[in-house]
Amino acid sequence: MKENEENEHNKQTDLQRIRWGEIGGIRGMNGINHDRNICNFILKKWEGKLRDRDLKMIKDHLELLAIRERNMKIEEEKSKEQIFTKIGEQGIMIDKDLLEQFIIEKPTNSKMNEDAPIYKSPPTKDEYNDEEDEEVFCPNWNNRPIQQPPIVSINGVSFLTQDNIGVLVATVGYGKSSIFESILSNVLNKDCDCLGFEVGDSVKKAMFIDIERTQFDVWDSWYRMSKRSEIKEGEDVTDKVILRGLKKANTVLKRLDKTEKLIKQHKPQLILLDGAKSFITSINNEEEARRFVSWMQEICWKYNCSIITSLHPNKQQDAKIEQTIGGGWIGRILEEECEGVLQVSKGIDEIRTITSKKSRNSAPQKTSFRFDEAKGMMVSCEGVGVGKPKNPPLIEAINPNQLNTMRDELGGVVYQHKLLMNTIKSYLEENIPTITNTEKPIKILIIELINKGFIVKEGTTPNTTYQFISKEVGSMDEKYFIN
Repeated sequence: MKENEENEHNKQTDLQRIRWGEIGGIRGMNGINHDRNICNFILKKWEGKLRDRDLKMIKDHLELLAIRERNMKIEEEKSKEQIFTKIGEQGIMIDKDLLEQFIIEKPTNSKMNEDAPIYKSPPTKDEYNDEEDEEVFCPNWNNRPIQQPPIVSINGVSFLTQDNIGVLVATVGYGKSSIFESILSNVLNKDCDCLGFEVGDSVKKAMFIDIERTQFDVWDSWYRMSKRSEIKEGEDVTDKVILRGLKKANTVLKRLDKTEKLIKQHKPQLILLDGAKSFITSINNEEEARRFVSWMQEICWKYNCSIITSLHPNKQQDAKIEQTIGGGWIGRILEEECEGVLQVSKGIDEIRTITSKKSRNSAPQKTSFRFDEAKGMMVSCEGVGVGKPKNPPLIEAINPNQLNTMRDELGGVVYQHKLLMNTIKSYLEENIPTITNTEKPIKILIIELINKGFIVKEGTTPNTTYQFISKEVGSMDEKYFIN
């Protein structure tokens, strides 16, 4: 009895070294190996005598060590490998690739060691030049980047653009998977009901990577996507859409590794990643969360793609209060770094409404959907007081500064109506591609610009002419002309 008590005491003492953070203190790979050896020692010493929660604690710590080791190796690979050599008595350090530049000649004096080369002092390194740094963008009059059209829009309003990250925040059972399936369906069929989502023409292939669901559930998701997009049985769509389940990849390292391999293999322009918390060991670990978000950003830049990932919302103390961001540090950091955040809410009538909670580069977005028993899937709906909104008028979607710029660039020309419409359409496509610019909205925009004094209309049909008025004209509305 006493021996058992002593064994239990010794076991808990060993475990406390992990539980209370008493291991560690050594930096670098030596520290990682030190911690790993202690964990393995405890596993071997108390084999068959550890509780499940103790085993999980040790396993989590080992996985965290593996993540640290991986990140350390990534940093080492990024920096140029340097092998240094001491030069002369001063012990100056220099890169081996530059070493040959400083060798003068081998000495001929017999008193000296013939194998010892003579070195001159290395030149002073040039000062840092930000314009030569590929990671620094220095804007000037001649390097304006081409504004890319949206990758994903909601009812004509841009949500996600090239090389950016978007976040979908949804409670379990609110239709998160149906939303991802609908986005994929729009890649296959622009005319099907995609719950208000539209994928840009630049997306030739999209990929949905599911971490949480079983193989059957992933297959069922693939089937619903095919049914929604009216794909015939037996038709191969893998040139446009890829679905993959990674539930069996049961560690963070495996998920990160296999996800990047899938992206590298299939080269999608749009990636749906469900869900973000599966790529970290704890949502409350700030360091891990920042590394994962940086990893996603690097994936976007490295493979020329955009990512939409998902999170569950913060746990609600008050059930009546809808939370707007995902839980823990991962939710905070994603909200800071991403281009847009969508939140899914559900009313008492079971209608789900998607609302933008962050829109960095566009107007707010909103759409609604519900489950249709007859079709066996989610469908778009208007709802009661909610639902699919109409696109905002162009006069509201274009801000005053953009209107002023358009007036300045298109002014000085007398237009016929058709030429004016085509000119405005081309201008908007090139300079503000994130807004809807079809024929009807442009006609309404022209009427609004005439009413607000931006355009003067002269003559009668069919000889009517139109001309943009300069801002110097005194009768212009001060609200719309910003100096």
